[in-house]
Amino acid sequence: MAQEAEDYSSEEEDIYFQFVKNEGGSVDLSHDRLGVEGAKQVAKALLTTKIQDLDFSFNDIQLLGALAIVKALETNQSLQTLYLEGNNIGSQGAEAIAKALATNQSLHVLSLKDNNIGSQGAAAIAKALKANQSLQSLILDNNNIGSEGAVAIAKSLEKNQKLH
Repeated sequence: MAQEAEDYSSEEEDIYFQFVKNEGGSVDLSHDRLGVEGAKQVAKALLTTKIQDLDFSFNDIQLLGALAIVKALETNQSLQTLYLEGNNIGSQGAEAIAKALATNQSLHVLSLKDNNIGSQGAAAIAKALKANQSLQSLILDNNNIGSEGAVAIAKSLEKNQKLH
């Protein structure tokens, strides 16, 4: 563990050690306004630790932060719950997360509430739900998905029987 920590700056150590300290459990970094750089640190920690639940809501990670988290989700197989509420990821961030959902089979709960993903982001997530069979709960409140996005999600539920 000491060698792994050497790869982190002192600012990153706080996040990394929260992950190590809570190995197999939960980490709550919500409302910390960590931004894109914080998202990159979290993504790095997700690659080397095995936490099960992460609340990274309201950190203003935007698209670039979402892309960092997505890279970690592509290989992380321990994370079961991920809250990314209120992070301004937009439709492109939702599209990136959708790509990770197509391959990630450990995530059970995903909340993208308050991210303004729009109908385009909802459609990308809907497409991913056809392949993903691990997700059991998806929270998309307040995202301006409109009727087009809602229909896309509804149609995906015909193929995905796990989501409720």
